[in-house]
Amino acid sequence: MPQQPGTPSEPDVASRLQAMSQQEYQRLIGSHPILEGMIKHNIPLTRDNYVDIANAGRPDEAWTHEHEASLPSIFRPQD
Repeated sequence: MPQQPGTPSEPDVASRLQAMSQQEYQRLIGSHPILEGMIKHNIPLTRDNYVDIANAGRPDEAWTHEHEASLPSIFRPQD
């Protein structure tokens, strides 16, 4: 699935994370193991990197709307 218009850039994602309270940050990271691993291993926090990691080992699997809905909120366009 192509990247959605308005998808936040890496600096936007970093800004969103910094704006969170410690409790919000921990809840977000704890509920998304891929995101937790990206932070732990200093992988740039972008939607594309998240999708690549989430789909690793299944390159033929199409990225669906269900996958898109499960993205951490920091990778979704803001309303």
